[in-house]
Amino acid sequence: MDIYQIIITYSKAWTKEETVCFGIILIFLSGILAISVYKHKILKQQAVAILLLAIYLGIVLGSTVLTRESSIRSYKLMPLWSWKEILFGNDARELLIENLLKLSCYYQWAHYYLLFLEKN
Repeated sequence: MDIYQIIITYSKAWTKEETVCFGIILIFLSGILAISVYKHKILKQQAVAILLLAIYLGIVLGSTVLTRESSIRSYKLMPLWSWKEILFGNDARELLIENLLKLSCYYQWAHYYLLFLEKN
């Protein structure tokens, strides 16, 4: 299955309210970044990277957390419960995709954080 099919299959359509809210957040963030670039607080490349990161996080959170449908799972305060459910449960495919998307999100955050530390 190619990436487009995965996105179409597993990403729920956003409602108008979610789209407007995401757009407002991006416009607000763009304004803050433009002011920061104008005042020479950050470089243009950093502003673009932050904006792309925000878009990426919006897509990942939108596909994993924000548009999640309610289910009959009962959650317990247990570390790594979702990985145990993936290994031993029946609903493994959807949880695995969700966890892999979250891991990719965490990896991106760590990568940008290390780049930020290198510059300072």
